[in-house]
Amino acid sequence: MSQFHPRPTRRYEWRDIFSPEAHSPEAVAAMQYMVNFFVTDARRNSQAFADPALFGHYSAFSYPIVNAPDAATSGYQWLVFTG
Repeated sequence: MSQFHPRPTRRYEWRDIFSPEAHSPEAVAAMQYMVNFFVTDARRNSQAFADPALFGHYSAFSYPIVNAPDAATSGYQWLVFTG
């Protein structure tokens, strides 16, 4: 299982694992378009928890963060959902 994460930060990452095409003006414009679309759509959601304590309980941030096996080089962390 994976998730799609449109992130404009990719244009600021210059490690060797990214191809030069990822930094072309067209690629940057496409990434920015996806981010703008996602954020605009997400802002249309008016749902909210009535009790802030419930948000804390059900939020992804209440789960432990686990460093990925290659965290030293990738900087990635995982959220492990169990239960």
